[in-house]
Amino acid sequence: MKKMRMIWQALRRKIETIAAAEGLTALQMYVLFGIETGEIMNIGGLSREFNIGHPNASIMCKRLEGAGFISRDRSSDDERFVVLTLTEKGKSTVKRLRTLISKSQNDLINGRSDDLVKAVEGLKALERIMGDKF
Repeated sequence: MKKMRMIWQALRRKIETIAAAEGLTALQMYVLFGIETGEIMNIGGLSREFNIGHPNASIMCKRLEGAGFISRDRSSDDERFVVLTLTEKGKSTVKRLRTLISKSQNDLINGRSDDLVKAVEGLKALERIMGDKF
């Protein structure tokens, strides 16, 4: 359990550092990724995806909009829904974040192919075990 916690903390710190480089929290970065991929299309979807309250999701979106990363527009089909889209600033930020993450992954992988294969095998085994439980 201690090793898992250490891995989780190291990954979290790395992700937080990457997000902070663009003035974001890790959660805000994940929200931008979700909007980009279409997995998050509105505040309700954001709330469900990250298991946060609707008011908190709304506040986060207001902040992201205020910083120029997203726009919030009423749905033309149903005005009760607010549709989330990336602005040009949001799109360019996501692109930079993906580049930073990719570089970080490449730096981690270089010269460690045998260790990486073992780690991936271990993660696959963990996924099989966890998949049976959840």
